[in-house]
Amino acid sequence: MNTVSSGIPDPPGPLEHFRSTGIRDSRQPEHSVYPPFERCAAFDGTAGEFSSDDIVKCANLIWDHETCCEGGLPPKLQSNDVLDSKRPLACGSTDSGLSGCDPDCEEPLGCPTDETPCCRSQLHGAINFMFQEFGTPTGEAAHMSTTD
Repeated sequence: MNTVSSGIPDPPGPLEHFRSTGIRDSRQPEHSVYPPFERCAAFDGTAGEFSSDDIVKCANLIWDHETCCEGGLPPKLQSNDVLDSKRPLACGSTDSGLSGCDPDCEEPLGCPTDETPCCRSQLHGAINFMFQEFGTPTGEAAHMSTTD
């Protein structure tokens, strides 16, 4: 959804995230962006089904970049748009939700105990919440097939 233009703050109604996927920016879903998302179902080693690990450690991070593009897991696609007024203070344009701010952590992806992400984003929360509510069972133990 694009509710913000030219850096003007959110109008009444739906709220724009700091970074955006672009999935729903036109009148219909943008089907070309789903395949990179679907690839994350195999992140935990089980293809065809999303788990919480697939969502938190892969799917959340696909559009969490302002530079483009890499094809690994998680795939890295450029955010559709960026609302700088919602940018976290410690979040640079090359940082993501896994970029930890722990000063003792030398390699962000290698520091699983670093719970201080530089780029905490509403986008992550929205994706996590939808997955946990629509998956079975509801909550952190949810699973969902890629066809769902």
